[in-house]
Amino acid sequence: MAYMKNFVAAPWLPSAAKITSSKDSADFIRMVSSPDISTDKLAFPVNDYYLNGNPKLQGYSNNGFVEAQLQGACIEYFPNGKRKCISNYDKGRLSGDITKYFPNGQFYLSGVYKKDTLIINKCSDSTGRVLAEDGNGTLVLYSDGFKNMIGSGPIKGGLKDGIWKGALNDTLSYDATYKNGNVIAGTSYAKSGNKYLFNKEYTAPDFAGGLNKLGSYLAKNIRYPSEALYKNIQGIAYITFLVDRKGFLNDIHPVQGNEMLAEEALRVVRLSPPWQPATSYGITVEVIHTVPISFSIARE
Repeated sequence: MAYMKNFVAAPWLPSAAKITSSKDSADFIRMVSSPDISTDKLAFPVNDYYLNGNPKLQGYSNNGFVEAQLQGACIEYFPNGKRKCISNYDKGRLSGDITKYFPNGQFYLSGVYKKDTLIINKCSDSTGRVLAEDGNGTLVLYSDGFKNMIGSGPIKGGLKDGIWKGALNDTLSYDATYKNGNVIAGTSYAKSGNKYLFNKEYTAPDFAGGLNKLGSYLAKNIRYPSEALYKNIQGIAYITFLVDRKGFLNDIHPVQGNEMLAEEALRVVRLSPPWQPATSYGITVEVIHTVPISFSIARE
Protein backbone atom coordinates (compact mmCIF):
# COMPACT_ATOMS: atom_id res chain seq x y z
CA MET A 1 0.00 0.00 0.00
CA ALA A 2 1.22 3.52 -0.80
CA TYR A 3 -0.09 7.06 -0.61
CA MET A 4 -0.13 8.63 -4.08
CA LYS A 5 -0.45 12.14 -5.45
CA ASN A 6 -1.85 12.96 -8.89
CA PHE A 7 0.45 14.75 -11.28
CA VAL A 8 -1.19 16.29 -14.34
CA ALA A 9 0.99 17.83 -17.06
CA ALA A 10 -2.02 19.03 -19.03
CA PRO A 11 -5.72 18.81 -18.15
CA TRP A 12 -6.57 16.68 -21.19
CA LEU A 13 -3.79 14.12 -20.63
CA PRO A 14 -4.12 11.02 -18.43
CA SER A 15 -2.73 11.91 -15.02
CA ALA A 16 0.43 10.29 -13.74
CA ALA A 17 0.94 9.58 -10.04
CA LYS A 18 3.89 9.73 -7.68
CA ILE A 19 4.43 8.38 -4.19
CA THR A 20 3.99 10.87 -1.37
CA SER A 21 5.13 10.48 2.20
CA SER A 22 1.87 11.02 4.08
CA LYS A 23 -1.89 10.75 3.82
CA ASP A 24 -2.22 14.51 4.35
CA SER A 25 -0.47 15.21 1.04
CA ALA A 26 -2.05 12.30 -0.87
CA ASP A 27 -4.89 12.25 -3.40
CA PHE A 28 -5.50 8.51 -3.22
CA ILE A 29 -4.21 5.15 -1.97
CA ARG A 30 -2.79 2.44 -4.25
CA MET A 31 -2.50 -1.28 -3.65
CA VAL A 32 -0.66 -3.62 -6.04
CA SER A 33 -1.18 -7.35 -5.48
CA SER A 34 0.64 -10.47 -6.60
CA PRO A 35 -0.45 -12.14 -9.86
CA ASP A 36 -2.96 -14.99 -9.86
CA ILE A 37 -0.72 -18.05 -10.24
CA SER A 38 -3.58 -20.03 -11.79
CA THR A 39 -3.34 -17.93 -14.97
CA ASP A 40 -0.60 -17.79 -17.58
CA LYS A 41 -0.48 -14.00 -17.57
CA LEU A 42 1.94 -12.12 -15.33
CA ALA A 43 -0.62 -9.45 -14.41
CA PHE A 44 -0.45 -7.62 -11.08
CA PRO A 45 -3.88 -6.38 -9.89
CA VAL A 46 -3.88 -2.63 -9.23
CA ASN A 47 -6.55 -1.12 -6.97
CA ASP A 48 -6.72 2.60 -6.22
CA TYR A 49 -8.95 4.06 -3.51
CA TYR A 50 -10.01 7.58 -2.64
CA LEU A 51 -8.94 8.65 0.83
CA ASN A 52 -12.45 7.90 2.13
CA GLY A 53 -12.04 4.26 1.00
CA ASN A 54 -14.24 4.40 -2.11
CA PRO A 55 -12.86 2.65 -5.22
CA LYS A 56 -11.04 4.91 -7.69
CA LEU A 57 -9.48 2.50 -10.20
CA GLN A 58 -9.32 -1.21 -10.92
CA GLY A 59 -6.81 -2.53 -13.42
CA TYR A 60 -3.64 -4.49 -13.97
CA SER A 61 0.05 -3.75 -14.26
CA ASN A 62 2.82 -5.63 -16.03
CA ASN A 63 5.09 -5.04 -13.04
CA GLY A 64 4.65 -5.25 -9.29
CA PHE A 65 5.77 -1.71 -8.54
CA VAL A 66 3.53 0.88 -6.92
CA GLU A 67 4.19 3.34 -9.74
CA ALA A 68 2.35 0.89 -11.93
CA GLN A 69 2.60 0.65 -15.69
CA LEU A 70 -1.02 -0.17 -16.49
CA GLN A 71 -1.67 -3.00 -18.93
CA GLY A 72 -4.97 -4.23 -20.34
CA ALA A 73 -8.53 -3.35 -19.32
CA CYS A 74 -9.06 -0.66 -16.69
CA ILE A 75 -12.13 0.87 -15.04
CA GLU A 76 -12.22 4.14 -13.11
CA TYR A 77 -14.83 5.61 -10.74
CA PHE A 78 -15.87 9.06 -9.59
CA PRO A 79 -15.76 9.88 -5.86
CA ASN A 80 -19.56 9.41 -5.80
CA GLY A 81 -19.08 5.76 -6.83
CA LYS A 82 -20.42 6.13 -10.37
CA ARG A 83 -18.46 4.73 -13.28
CA LYS A 84 -16.08 7.27 -14.83
CA CYS A 85 -14.14 5.54 -17.59
CA ILE A 86 -13.59 2.13 -19.20
CA SER A 87 -10.30 2.00 -21.09
CA ASN A 88 -7.39 -0.15 -22.20
CA TYR A 89 -3.66 0.32 -21.71
CA ASP A 90 -0.55 -0.99 -23.41
CA LYS A 91 2.66 -0.54 -21.40
CA GLY A 92 1.22 2.38 -19.49
CA ARG A 93 -0.25 4.20 -22.49
CA LEU A 94 -3.89 4.41 -23.50
CA SER A 95 -4.55 2.08 -26.42
CA GLY A 96 -7.71 0.75 -27.99
CA ASP A 97 -11.35 1.40 -27.06
CA ILE A 98 -12.35 3.96 -24.43
CA THR A 99 -15.72 5.04 -23.04
CA LYS A 100 -16.22 7.93 -20.62
CA TYR A 101 -19.14 9.05 -18.45
CA PHE A 102 -20.32 12.19 -16.66
CA PRO A 103 -20.43 12.27 -12.85
CA ASN A 104 -24.24 11.96 -13.07
CA GLY A 105 -23.86 8.59 -14.83
CA GLN A 106 -24.74 9.81 -18.33
CA PHE A 107 -22.65 8.71 -21.31
CA TYR A 108 -20.03 11.30 -22.30
CA LEU A 109 -17.93 9.97 -25.19
CA SER A 110 -16.56 6.88 -26.89
CA GLY A 111 -13.63 6.40 -29.20
CA VAL A 112 -10.41 4.54 -29.80
CA TYR A 113 -6.79 5.38 -29.07
CA LYS A 114 -4.42 4.70 -31.96
CA LYS A 115 -0.75 5.69 -31.59
CA ASP A 116 -1.56 8.03 -28.67
CA THR A 117 -4.29 9.77 -30.70
CA LEU A 118 -7.93 9.64 -29.58
CA ILE A 119 -10.31 9.15 -32.50
CA ILE A 120 -13.82 10.08 -31.36
CA ASN A 121 -16.85 8.05 -32.37
CA LYS A 122 -19.62 9.67 -30.33
CA CYS A 123 -20.03 12.54 -27.85
CA SER A 124 -23.03 13.69 -25.79
CA ASP A 125 -23.72 16.37 -23.19
CA SER A 126 -24.68 15.63 -19.58
CA THR A 127 -28.40 15.52 -20.45
CA GLY A 128 -27.91 12.84 -23.11
CA ARG A 129 -28.14 15.17 -26.13
CA VAL A 130 -25.89 13.87 -28.91
CA LEU A 131 -23.24 16.38 -30.01
CA ALA A 132 -21.25 14.16 -32.38
CA GLU A 133 -21.92 10.81 -34.00
CA ASP A 134 -19.88 8.58 -36.32
CA GLY A 135 -16.93 10.90 -35.72
CA ASN A 136 -18.63 14.06 -36.96
CA GLY A 137 -20.11 17.01 -35.07
CA THR A 138 -18.97 18.94 -31.99
CA LEU A 139 -16.68 17.73 -29.23
CA VAL A 140 -16.57 19.31 -25.78
CA LEU A 141 -13.57 18.52 -23.56
CA TYR A 142 -13.47 18.77 -19.76
CA SER A 143 -10.84 18.67 -17.05
CA ASP A 144 -10.32 15.32 -15.32
CA GLY A 145 -12.97 15.84 -12.65
CA PHE A 146 -15.41 17.68 -14.98
CA LYS A 147 -14.91 20.86 -12.95
CA ASN A 148 -14.12 22.95 -16.04
CA MET A 149 -14.79 22.87 -19.76
CA ILE A 150 -11.34 23.17 -21.36
CA GLY A 151 -12.21 23.28 -25.03
CA SER A 152 -14.81 22.82 -27.72
CA GLY A 153 -14.92 22.72 -31.48
CA PRO A 154 -15.79 20.67 -34.57
CA ILE A 155 -14.55 17.16 -35.34
CA LYS A 156 -14.45 15.36 -38.66
CA GLY A 157 -13.68 11.69 -39.04
CA GLY A 158 -13.19 11.54 -35.28
CA LEU A 159 -10.45 14.19 -35.24
CA LYS A 160 -10.37 17.90 -34.46
CA ASP A 161 -10.96 19.87 -37.64
CA GLY A 162 -11.62 23.61 -37.74
CA ILE A 163 -11.45 26.39 -35.16
CA TRP A 164 -11.25 25.44 -31.48
CA LYS A 165 -11.36 27.66 -28.41
CA GLY A 166 -10.88 26.89 -24.75
CA ALA A 167 -9.36 27.70 -21.37
CA LEU A 168 -6.94 25.30 -19.71
CA ASN A 169 -7.22 27.04 -16.34
CA ASP A 170 -8.09 30.39 -14.76
CA THR A 171 -5.02 32.09 -16.21
CA LEU A 172 -4.63 30.54 -19.66
CA SER A 173 -6.95 30.47 -22.69
CA TYR A 174 -6.25 29.46 -26.27
CA ASP A 175 -7.55 29.26 -29.81
CA ALA A 176 -6.29 26.97 -32.54
CA THR A 177 -7.04 25.84 -36.06
CA TYR A 178 -6.91 22.10 -36.75
CA LYS A 179 -6.84 19.94 -39.87
CA ASN A 180 -7.25 16.15 -39.55
CA GLY A 181 -6.34 16.37 -35.86
CA ASN A 182 -3.15 18.37 -36.43
CA VAL A 183 -2.62 21.92 -35.21
CA ILE A 184 -2.20 24.28 -38.16
CA ALA A 185 -1.75 27.35 -35.94
CA GLY A 186 -2.45 28.01 -32.29
CA THR A 187 -2.05 30.80 -29.74
CA SER A 188 -2.25 30.64 -25.95
CA TYR A 189 -3.13 33.79 -23.99
CA ALA A 190 -1.94 34.23 -20.41
CA LYS A 191 -3.68 36.56 -17.97
CA SER A 192 -0.39 38.45 -17.73
CA GLY A 193 -0.80 39.45 -21.37
CA ASN A 194 1.86 37.10 -22.74
CA LYS A 195 1.12 35.12 -25.89
CA TYR A 196 2.56 31.73 -26.84
CA LEU A 197 2.44 30.28 -30.34
CA PHE A 198 2.20 26.51 -30.77
CA ASN A 199 1.85 23.92 -33.53
CA LYS A 200 1.41 20.94 -31.21
CA GLU A 201 -0.85 20.58 -28.19
CA TYR A 202 1.82 18.71 -26.28
CA THR A 203 5.48 17.91 -26.72
CA ALA A 204 7.16 15.37 -24.45
CA PRO A 205 10.45 16.11 -22.66
CA ASP A 206 13.49 15.15 -24.68
CA PHE A 207 17.19 14.64 -24.14
CA ALA A 208 19.14 17.40 -25.92
CA GLY A 209 19.68 16.10 -29.44
CA GLY A 210 16.99 13.43 -29.26
CA LEU A 211 16.95 9.67 -28.71
CA ASN A 212 20.16 9.01 -30.63
CA LYS A 213 22.08 11.44 -28.42
CA LEU A 214 20.52 9.86 -25.32
CA GLY A 215 21.67 6.45 -26.52
CA SER A 216 25.18 7.77 -27.09
CA TYR A 217 25.25 9.39 -23.66
CA LEU A 218 24.17 6.17 -21.94
CA ALA A 219 26.62 4.02 -23.90
CA LYS A 220 29.49 6.37 -23.03
CA ASN A 221 28.74 6.66 -19.31
CA ILE A 222 27.29 3.32 -18.19
CA ARG A 223 29.71 0.92 -16.52
CA TYR A 224 28.33 -2.60 -16.44
CA PRO A 225 28.16 -3.69 -12.76
CA SER A 226 30.94 -6.24 -12.24
CA GLU A 227 28.79 -8.55 -10.13
CA ALA A 228 25.99 -8.47 -12.69
CA LEU A 229 28.53 -9.21 -15.41
CA TYR A 230 29.95 -12.14 -13.41
CA LYS A 231 26.46 -13.53 -12.79
CA ASN A 232 25.43 -13.02 -16.42
CA ILE A 233 22.57 -10.68 -15.42
CA GLN A 234 21.00 -8.75 -18.29
CA GLY A 235 17.78 -6.82 -18.65
CA ILE A 236 16.13 -3.42 -18.65
CA ALA A 237 16.08 -0.91 -15.79
CA TYR A 238 13.25 1.64 -15.83
CA ILE A 239 14.13 5.01 -14.30
CA THR A 240 11.45 7.61 -13.53
CA PHE A 241 12.03 11.30 -12.88
CA LEU A 242 10.38 14.70 -12.92
CA VAL A 243 11.49 17.05 -15.70
CA ASP A 244 10.89 20.60 -14.46
CA ARG A 245 10.13 23.66 -16.59
CA LYS A 246 13.82 24.41 -17.03
CA GLY A 247 14.64 20.85 -18.06
CA PHE A 248 16.33 19.80 -14.81
CA LEU A 249 15.70 16.26 -13.56
CA ASN A 250 14.34 15.76 -10.04
CA ASP A 251 13.00 12.90 -7.90
CA ILE A 252 15.01 10.34 -9.90
CA HIS A 253 14.35 6.74 -8.89
CA PRO A 254 14.05 3.23 -10.35
CA VAL A 255 10.61 1.67 -10.80
CA GLN A 256 11.50 -1.67 -12.38
CA GLY A 257 14.50 -3.88 -13.07
CA ASN A 258 17.30 -5.84 -11.40
CA GLU A 259 18.64 -3.94 -8.38
CA MET A 260 22.27 -3.87 -9.54
CA LEU A 261 21.36 -2.73 -13.05
CA ALA A 262 18.91 -0.14 -11.70
CA GLU A 263 21.54 1.30 -9.36
CA GLU A 264 23.94 1.89 -12.25
CA ALA A 265 21.17 3.33 -14.46
CA LEU A 266 20.21 5.63 -11.60
CA ARG A 267 23.80 6.86 -11.24
CA VAL A 268 24.05 7.76 -14.92
CA VAL A 269 20.66 9.49 -15.13
CA ARG A 270 21.60 11.62 -12.12
CA LEU A 271 24.59 12.88 -14.12
CA SER A 272 22.43 13.78 -17.12
CA PRO A 273 22.57 17.33 -18.47
CA PRO A 274 19.27 19.27 -18.54
CA TRP A 275 16.62 18.03 -20.95
CA GLN A 276 14.36 19.95 -23.30
CA PRO A 277 11.25 20.48 -21.12
CA ALA A 278 7.76 19.39 -22.11
CA THR A 279 5.27 21.91 -23.45
CA SER A 280 1.49 22.17 -23.28
CA TYR A 281 -0.09 24.58 -25.75
CA GLY A 282 3.26 26.33 -26.19
CA ILE A 283 4.04 26.71 -22.48
CA THR A 284 6.67 24.67 -20.65
CA VAL A 285 5.28 22.29 -18.02
CA GLU A 286 6.61 19.83 -15.45
CA VAL A 287 6.07 16.16 -16.30
CA ILE A 288 6.92 12.74 -14.93
CA HIS A 289 8.96 10.78 -17.46
CA THR A 290 10.29 7.21 -17.58
CA VAL A 291 13.22 5.90 -19.61
CA PRO A 292 14.09 2.22 -20.18
CA ILE A 293 17.84 1.55 -20.01
CA SER A 294 18.96 -1.75 -21.49
CA PHE A 295 21.89 -3.80 -20.22
CA SER A 296 23.23 -6.60 -22.42
CA ILE A 297 26.46 -8.56 -22.38
CA ALA A 298 28.34 -8.63 -25.68
CA ARG A 299 29.09 -12.10 -27.00
CA GLU A 300 32.09 -12.95 -29.15
